[in-house]
Amino acid sequence: MKDEEYYFKIGEMAEIFDISVKTLRLYDKMKLYQPEYTDNATGYRYYATKQVNKLNTILSLKSVGFSLKEIADMLNRQIDATELSRILQLKKAETQKKVDTLLYNIEALEGMIQVSEQEKEYKDRLTDKEKASVMSKIACLENIKFENFITQIFWL
Repeated sequence: MKDEEYYFKIGEMAEIFDISVKTLRLYDKMKLYQPEYTDNATGYRYYATKQVNKLNTILSLKSVGFSLKEIADMLNRQIDATELSRILQLKKAETQKKVDTLLYNIEALEGMIQVSEQEKEYKDRLTDKEKASVMSKIACLENIKFENFITQIFWL
């Protein structure tokens, strides 16, 4: 250990970044984020102040949806700013597709809720045959909406 550098114990590093010691041990095992120094006698892990930025980068990328494998690949390849920007744009597009799908699902659920509530109002007035007819029409409309949505995705 160098005297001029400050070192954090694993527990201190975990507390600073509000993560678990178990997480840091996992990152070490994966060779994603390893301590600067490990005491052979005690097995204690020590992290240098110069390593703080790397952990911050890992946690930031993880928080926006990158897997640990993807992060490790980026760090191992030492990508430049242009490549990083391209990768971030792809992740943004992927995330937007997920958001769009969730918004569509919310809209479909709202429609189903509305129909369900309307059905409650007409429940006593409709025969069982009429109820079945209404529900089949609703199911067909929802299937058509879903098929149109899937078609749009495939043609993007």
